[in-house]
Amino acid sequence: MRRSHRHRPTFLPPPVAERAGSRKVKRPPRAKHLPVHHSVLQSCQRKTRFAGEAPRSAVAQQIRKTAVVAAIILVVVLPFDYLVIGILFRDPGHTYSATLTIVITLLAAPPFSFFLIRRGARLEAA
Repeated sequence: MRRSHRHRPTFLPPPVAERAGSRKVKRPPRAKHLPVHHSVLQSCQRKTRFAGEAPRSAVAQQIRKTAVVAAIILVVVLPFDYLVIGILFRDPGHTYSATLTIVITLLAAPPFSFFLIRRGARLEAA
């Protein structure tokens, strides 16, 4: 079945043979698709897909981004914590320890970062 140039998308020019004032040029042969049995397709695909759900590789990439963002947040938070707790409001009887700051940052930053990265990916996909 051959379609005329009216059915082509507007961003593609008409074939050389259909242009005004050109001589007929032989077109290259079209690529033929190999038949694939439907059971192969069904075994490769998951049966249910939820709206806005990303493929597994995208989720792995989002988890990696979350780890990087959490590390950046930790690198930014520690110097400010040392400045405020260790220098400005120093308690004479205690030494500075960043353990509590690290624990709080690692408990709070990754879930919120992952949520924001995931939401951005869903908006981008929509």
